[in-house]
Amino acid sequence: MALRSWKDLVFLISSLVFGLLLHRTFADSNDYPAGADKLKIGAKPVTGVMTSSNQNDYYKFKVKTSVKYIIDLRHSSNDRNIDMWLYRGCDNAQGTDHCEVSDVIEVGSRDWGDNEQITFVAGFSGTVHLQVFANAYDRDTPYSLRVSVDDNDFPRDADSLKLGDKPITGLASWDDNEYYKFKVKKSRKYIIDMRYHHLFPTPEDADLSMILYRGCEEADGEECGDVGQFIESSQRSGDNNEQIGFIAENSETVWLHIWGAYDMGDDSIPYTIRAFEAKNDSPRSAIQLDVGVSSDFQLDDDLPVPTPDAIPGSIMSAFDNDWYKFEAVKDNTYIIDLIYEGGAGWYLEMQLENNCGKTACDLLKWAHARTQFYEQIEYKATKTETVWVKVFSFGGIPSDPDNAGDYTIHVRWGNNERNIAAPIYVGWAPVTATVNEEHDELWYTFSAQQGTTYIIKANFPNPPSTALEIALKDSSTTSEVGSCTAKTSTLTQCRYTATTTEQMWIYIHCGGAPYYPCAELLTLQLSACSQAPDDNDDPTQAEAIVVNGKSHSGEASEKDEDWFSFSAKQGTSYTITLKLNKGSEGDLDLGLYQGCSSEECDDELAISGEDGGEEVIEWDAAETETLWVKVYSVNDPCPIKYKIKIEGQDPPCSYQCPDFSVPKKDCVEKFKQCECQGGYKANNEEETCEACDFETCPLYSVRKTQCVTNAGKHCKCLPSTKMECTAAGDCECKPCDTFQCGDFASIKEGVQCVTKFKHCECEPGYKKKDGECVPK
Repeated sequence: MALRSWKDLVFLISSLVFGLLLHRTFADSNDYPAGADKLKIGAKPVTGVMTSSNQNDYYKFKVKTSVKYIIDLRHSSNDRNIDMWLYRGCDNAQGTDHCEVSDVIEVGSRDWGDNEQITFVAGFSGTVHLQVFANAYDRDTPYSLRVSVDDNDFPRDADSLKLGDKPITGLASWDDNEYYKFKVKKSRKYIIDMRYHHLFPTPEDADLSMILYRGCEEADGEECGDVGQFIESSQRSGDNNEQIGFIAENSETVWLHIWGAYDMGDDSIPYTIRAFEAKNDSPRSAIQLDVGVSSDFQLDDDLPVPTPDAIPGSIMSAFDNDWYKFEAVKDNTYIIDLIYEGGAGWYLEMQLENNCGKTACDLLKWAHARTQFYEQIEYKATKTETVWVKVFSFGGIPSDPDNAGDYTIHVRWGNNERNIAAPIYVGWAPVTATVNEEHDELWYTFSAQQGTTYIIKANFPNPPSTALEIALKDSSTTSEVGSCTAKTSTLTQCRYTATTTEQMWIYIHCGGAPYYPCAELLTLQLSACSQAPDDNDDPTQAEAIVVNGKSHSGEASEKDEDWFSFSAKQGTSYTITLKLNKGSEGDLDLGLYQGCSSEECDDELAISGEDGGEEVIEWDAAETETLWVKVYSVNDPCPIKYKIKIEGQDPPCSYQCPDFSVPKKDCVEKFKQCECQGGYKANNEEETCEACDFETCPLYSVRKTQCVTNAGKHCKCLPSTKMECTAAGDCECKPCDTFQCGDFASIKEGVQCVTKFKHCECEPGYKKKDGECVPK
């Protein structure tokens, strides 16, 4: 192909690029075996998406003779619309060839839920291809795919379990055994927890089972049941859980055997397995609980002891007990709180005991259920002694291994009398309390500083009855101060601004009839604030906001309003947006005004009416004028941090370019679409064109830049002249041609000064010869 012009060259290059891109697109696609993606055995799952019924995704990996492989396909469809087939003999497939049906090794089978699985033992060494395809449904369905080697079928190949580590996953079936091993120490208690998805409808039928053995070291191709000694078998502790709890008789290695309890055909069941040592499972290994503020707390103490944080714990099985202890002082009242996330068919229990020996204790008190998942013991000590708290499971444990029996426990001094009021501090996390017919009065205390406003928020999970009282009291036993109002059906808020520095009490009382509690559970939180002066409290001190500029930050409350102003243009639509800062709580409002002075504004143009963290006012300006914006709160005494921004949108093509500029296009909507003339530069903030020439270009020259501040650098002489500047900076363009091009010739483009014949070029039909242009 002869290239006759630059267009032919462009066409050729474009064709080559397109062809390469097309080839690369085809090569990268895994729609056919030739472009199959590689699967790494044992790696994390790869992901894909099925989008139509005619889509195919191909993968490939290498297998070895006599090795067992498991291919696991997970997706979220309820219509079984993704399948997979495994092939051999596709190595030579090219282009759009598919694998032959005659080469199928295995077809994916439904194992559980919405998943497919292939389990096979390779009878050869080589590459296999996996086809994932949609079946009859056209919709996007994401999937994940993983291939792994199943190599722990016998005791000799058992995988090691690390005690206390996160659960590990596996697959087991009727003809697929799984073995694990771990070391135990004599006389210590261990829990083995297995979770899986239940296949059969009857909960009493276990799909998977576990048996624990010792003495399997000599097993080669045998099972532990053939050579080992039985220790314990699993028990069901939930619909989809099996557990073993045992105390080790010796320090040794033990083997765990997992298998399918029923013939499930080719199906395998995914499971998670975890083993751990139950360390505080007896009174001897009980964890020490720190008690909250003592009953002899003095109000003038500078640094009272704060209530300790709750201790987290976890009950992992029906065989797992957690023990705690603390020192109880005679005649003092103690409250022990156990809070957890329960589930259907199971819950946690708590007992208080004393006189604990090596094997047994005496029961003092059983926990009382405050709510479904909140247990509490209130105990008045009859003598000074060590007491123990036992936490255990009743009714099994939940199916979710990430949230299995998790709880928090802590013990605090009783605060049901004024003289043993529990201190509460500004900035503390909410404290948990109970008010009902049995524990019908609570007292808290804090030190109030003169001029500071205090906010007490009491939150209830359920609306309290009208018999519930919350009040603030001063040093008088009867006087109530401040105000308490119901903000919502589940939130009561008290507010008090201290006129002097004094001790204050929060009093919570239930006046309901027995067995009809006011509120079984509440949280109480104390916050405080003081007003800091700022400089935009009235319209005359308003802070100017640039429309479409950056956001402005501020703080406002019911006693501290903020004012802003901006220049509005006729015909422009404005949006004023106020957002609370992250972590800020409260309710701020916006107001838009015109004609404002230090005393008042002529008109209120608009106000926002939203509740929550964002307020918006939209306004179309009818004339060009200054407008004011007020940020304020109706009932929040503490400053609320916020950001405010004003955006303006002019009508289409209504923008007028400023003086010394011209439009870049027919429809101008903003300053950026205007171009300043020579000698002027753009001021984007003011949207004007400012003079910028400090010098002028000399005769026979033109400007090279928008602004001329140095003629020698910013001006360009016309052809046949050149720039000459003196030491003082005076410049002029002087003639510089010393050669005439002659007939049928002209000056070459870009040549400033003609001094030689090579600076000339001949007209079409002429050529250079002996210093002149002659006919070709």
